[in-house]
Amino acid sequence: MFKPKDIVDEVRERFGVQITYNKAWSAREAAYDTLRGTPEESHTFLPSFLHVLVECNPSTTTDLVLTQEGRFNYFFFALAASKEGYKFCRPFVCVDGAHLKGKYKGMLFTVVCKDGNNSIFLLAWGVGDIENDSSWLWFFTKFKQVYGDRHPSIAKAIQKFRGISVDMLYYRCAKAYRLCEFACLMNALTLVQPRLGPYLQEVRYERWSRAYSEGHRYNIMTTNISECINAILLKERELPVIALVEEMRSLVQRWHYERQMEAEKCKTRQFQLEQLPCAHAMIAIRNSKRDVYDFCSEYYNSSTWKPTYTGVVYSLPHQGDWVIPNEVRDVKVLPSDI
Repeated sequence: MFKPKDIVDEVRERFGVQITYNKAWSAREAAYDTLRGTPEESHTFLPSFLHVLVECNPSTTTDLVLTQEGRFNYFFFALAASKEGYKFCRPFVCVDGAHLKGKYKGMLFTVVCKDGNNSIFLLAWGVGDIENDSSWLWFFTKFKQVYGDRHPSIAKAIQKFRGISVDMLYYRCAKAYRLCEFACLMNALTLVQPRLGPYLQEVRYERWSRAYSEGHRYNIMTTNISECINAILLKERELPVIALVEEMRSLVQRWHYERQMEAEKCKTRQFQLEQLPCAHAMIAIRNSKRDVYDFCSEYYNSSTWKPTYTGVVYSLPHQGDWVIPNEVRDVKVLPSDI
């Protein structure tokens, strides 16, 4: 993506003309508007775009909510291929939000998980005009409607108490396996930050610690994978809403194709909490002359990994070939006033 400074240098080198930074910026914005439409046009065509998207990818879930004034409020998007592939992924999701950087501000919400080969698998996206409790509640409600009760509770207690010592002790607490080790670290954490102990206890230990976990975390202890998506979409977050959605659809399409090819070439198969035997367990299993792979969760097997990417993400036809019903065409979406 060209920066205005790059345009200034390019024009000087090619044509021997010196232009101002502001003129280069204006020229770049005009070119972008010609290529992908203005942000206002993008909002106007969003209902038609979603109609064609669902027609090309049946069973895809989209939802667009407008304010009483007809302005953009919320948007939710889950591709059919993602919904189908999630059945074969580890049942543990990570959620994160990132600020949009275009003309009209807002928040991009993403939900991801990991497949059997430890790769990021994108489940759903949402856009809200602002990050607040209402937008998060709406997004999680839509996610639950699409994916059911397989989603985890999300606790963000540590974000209220930042500090190097606190961070270190908190992550050691979260990753401790034994209750005695957890109790010792928790005491140390409370000494460093007295307010944090009662707060984490109120949140409930089973929501964030290995020692008290009631389910299987499959070796996922942070939301780093969702933050990776935010980094991947860093430039795309400057785009108008339709271009942003199309970039995300294209990303899923590319990943599905590449990993489907990778899964076809795979002929191999890859304890308690992670559902993978630890070193001590593997010694015991081998001493008993049993196959260590029989003790791995099915989510790590290639027989489960391959079906994750059998779904196909279809591209949209050229806009000139769209056939839009009048009831969809008549919906007018104004940009948010944020």
